[in-house]
Parts: sequence; structure tokens; C-alpha cells
Amino acid sequence: MRFVSVRLSLMTSAESMDPPDRLALQVLLDVEVAYAEPAQQWVVPLSLPEGATVADALAEVAQREPFSRLELSQMAVGVFGEVVAPSQVLQAFDRVELYRPLHQDPKAARRLRAEQNR
Repeated sequence: MRFVSVRLSLMTSAESMDPPDRLALQVLLDVEVAYAEPAQQWVVPLSLPEGATVADALAEVAQREPFSRLELSQMAVGVFGEVVAPSQVLQAFDRVELYRPLHQDPKAARRLRAEQNR
């Protein structure tokens, strides 16, 4: 079962207030954006409107540290460990993950360590 945050906001523009005191229901999704380096990790909670995409979540964190120093458009992104496109629509409680490029193939690194330990 999934839950979403629902926030009520009073509409203030005169054009949108027909009838007076009309309440607008805005559904917000609680999601997280995560990034990790070897020594530290960052997890930023966000509330985004229903229908928001991975690209929308990245745009929200783009000006925050450490995200502001990253080339977000060049990084692979995923949701819960599965690589997705930036156009992927988010669900409530999704975790958007930014993946650093690998410097060495994990299998080759493991093989090298095994040979050194013989």
C-alpha cells in the first residue's frame, strides 16, 4: 500500500476563486534524492507535485551541495537501484539515486585482489 502527502492550499487569485473561498487540493509526493561518495552520503527529502519526474527532482536539488558541483545531466540515475530515464514519473516514497562512474570494472578489481592475496 502506498501513501501520499496531501496538502490543502487556499487559492488566492481572483480568477481562480469561483466560488469564493474555494479550496484547491494539491497532491504532493514525498521522495528522496541520494548521492554517495566513498566517505560520505547525502539524502535530501523532497515534496514534489504528483506527476513529477526524475528530472524534476534533480532540478530541485541542483543548487544544493554537493549536487551543485556535479554534472547531473551526465550522471546515470536510478530509482531503488534500477537505472531509469530522467523522464521517469516518480511515485510516492521513491528514492532517486545518482550513480558515480566506475573507475574499474568490479569483476576485474575482484580478480586482481584475489591474485594479490594468493
